[in-house]
Amino acid sequence: MNKKDKAIKKFYTTSNCAQAVVTSFAEELQMDEIVLNKIASGFGAGMGKLQKTCGALTGGVMVIGLKKEGKLDKNQVYELVQNFESKFKEINQNTDCRQLLNCDLNTEEGQKYFNENNLKDSVCTNCVKSSIAILKKLI
Repeated sequence: MNKKDKAIKKFYTTSNCAQAVVTSFAEELQMDEIVLNKIASGFGAGMGKLQKTCGALTGGVMVIGLKKEGKLDKNQVYELVQNFESKFKEINQNTDCRQLLNCDLNTEEGQKYFNENNLKDSVCTNCVKSSIAILKKLI
């Protein structure tokens, strides 16, 4: 199973968006998926459901750090992160979870809007897929 398929399967069963992205690289990173899940657990829905930076994006930043730490200096890692964020924004038009979804997940109305408009499929899944696609090209 390729990284995108693995991530989407996890995203729909056991993982948040950040976890889905970072654990799809577990083998390549030579890291345990359980550890990666724990590290990324608070980053879903824009960091703890605060709807700030998209979890698929923060999961990707984790992958960059884990993959490149010790191989590149911090400024080179920062440059990769900036490039990743720029490409993510180009594809998804935004990096902020609340703006991407156009609703507040912490309200009943926002949850209703999220579900009625199938945003997990139409927005979140695309963010996870695009993060993985960009990472595969960058690293």
